[in-house]
Amino acid sequence: MQIDANSTAPDLDLVEALKALRVTLRDTQIEARQPRLFTERDLDRLRATVTSVGRERAARAPVCSDARQQWAEFLAGKRKDIEARAVRFLCWEPDVATDRRFQQYLDQSTSELRARALQGLVRSCHARWSAELFTKLGVGNAVHRRVNDYEGANRVVAKWQSAVNLILASKGPEGIATDMVENRRTIEAECEFWMLEEQSSFVLEAVKRATDRCRDQLGPQSPANDFLLRNLLPWKGWPIEEFKREVGATVVHHATPQVAELIDGLKRLVLPDDRLRDPRLPDNAKNWLGVPEEARMRFIQWLSRDDIEFFFEHVLPRGSDPHGRKAFWLRYVKRVLMSRPLLNWRDQSRLQARMAQLRGQVGNYGRISGFGDTSAFVLDFGRVVVVEFSRVGNACYVYEKKTANQLIPDFWSADPFEVSGRNGLKQPTLAAERVRHVVGWQDELAMILARHGIRPVSRDDP
Repeated sequence: MQIDANSTAPDLDLVEALKALRVTLRDTQIEARQPRLFTERDLDRLRATVTSVGRERAARAPVCSDARQQWAEFLAGKRKDIEARAVRFLCWEPDVATDRRFQQYLDQSTSELRARALQGLVRSCHARWSAELFTKLGVGNAVHRRVNDYEGANRVVAKWQSAVNLILASKGPEGIATDMVENRRTIEAECEFWMLEEQSSFVLEAVKRATDRCRDQLGPQSPANDFLLRNLLPWKGWPIEEFKREVGATVVHHATPQVAELIDGLKRLVLPDDRLRDPRLPDNAKNWLGVPEEARMRFIQWLSRDDIEFFFEHVLPRGSDPHGRKAFWLRYVKRVLMSRPLLNWRDQSRLQARMAQLRGQVGNYGRISGFGDTSAFVLDFGRVVVVEFSRVGNACYVYEKKTANQLIPDFWSADPFEVSGRNGLKQPTLAAERVRHVVGWQDELAMILARHGIRPVSRDDP
């Protein structure tokens, strides 16, 4: 059997696999004469050996230290030919392989391109992927022709050859995207199936198309919801600006507000991700540059809704909200710029398990100093700041922004806040308004907020 040392013909893989099987069989014969118990490790090795037989393996770039120098000399007219080993190396260099002059040289050369070089050309095209590669005189067409004309037995090239319009055509990424979404195949699995380089412009374009396709299918109980949130958006191959755009486009998608699964999934994705995190925190402001403002504000609204529900459902004693404060403030959630629960030590201890279940959605809560029995909730509407307290009998305090900045110089401070005293959140003489929760309090407070241009909106209003 003749083996081409310059290719990655499957014969090499098969020979190695057969050698491994021969060793395994020999050991088995020895064990048959001297029996011993097989360990799980033995079985794992046997499974791996059998599985490897016939498996496609992508080639690696060859080594040639002076290939680029030869190419430079050729371009400068200092040499007429490039050594065959250098040509094979240059097929793996994207900037050279996608240069029309290199393809013209290959057309004029008498050297035959074997499987390893063809794999390099395809990967170079994928690394520099663009629609221009497949214009009338585009380099991609030449590589398409070379792969199509291949007559060898290399499994990788043969597989590409069987779907050459998927691997080397202007609509290739769209085809890969369709294949990925319809078969619910992860990006890693799709790349392994087609022997693609995951960190390439070709795969990036395919993932972008797949993401668009999934967004078109979003809706209640749609399988696209989970595929988008678990496989596409979390992909580590996103350039940071692309990642921000894709997350932003999903946040503002018309179907997202109607599907709790999408909202919860986006929060689980964004809040722990160092590329974005909580948009309300000053330290994260730079992370959200490049995300559409509409998406940032909508995300803040979701977090404010979480804060309101958490405080009035769990922080209030025994979860009792006799005055209906949660329902009132949820009507204003789209007008909230920042919100933050401030917990006393008892509530912190009591609610630790619940906060762990919420996976960081209320992870930015603050603390109340001392050993008092009340916690607080602060809502910043821009023009005014409102402070509610957990214990029944406490009034709602409304502070104008200038005064609030004196009482709360750092909204996200890690230092504990005080309820009473000179620096406390209860300051009757400084408050613009103080509303007790008695009959008619909702109308009174709504009128106060309206005077400052803050009016309730429904969930569907902009």
